[in-house]
Amino acid sequence: MFALDYTGPQAFDWHPADFDERHRLVATGIVGLPLGFRVSSIITLGSGTPFTIYDASQGWNNFKVRFGAGRFEKRSFLGWRNWVYRSVDLRLDWETPSLGGVVFGITGEAFNVFNFVNEGCPGWGTGFIPPAGDPPNTAFGKGECQFNPRRYQVGARISF
Repeated sequence: MFALDYTGPQAFDWHPADFDERHRLVATGIVGLPLGFRVSSIITLGSGTPFTIYDASQGWNNFKVRFGAGRFEKRSFLGWRNWVYRSVDLRLDWETPSLGGVVFGITGEAFNVFNFVNEGCPGWGTGFIPPAGDPPNTAFGKGECQFNPRRYQVGARISF
């Protein structure tokens, strides 16, 4: 209604939204072990979100902004090279038998066990293509941060 730069809806540019992740696979499982132990896992794989490319390769007079045109490098998980986000989380849980209606338990968890690199935070350097003749942008296609590093936590529980 107020897009004065465009003559009609057909003139608008279409591009993926900032958080357009095309594929996300989440798998989980729980296994009971002897002596009251349980082990569980969550595997999360994602195809990644887009970033904007700022293209000055044809000179500053032909500068183009291509919204959502870039994607981070895909990496392998079990030989399948389709993933930007990868995480394997493990949990070990143990409970005592009920003692007069009271149950004690301990839990240990590890997130991103294999410490996969999960790039994020695309910035100006992530998508900038410099003009011809300028030094290449070594930060192109690389995130300015990494998220979900390997971490651990333990906990205790009393139920009654």
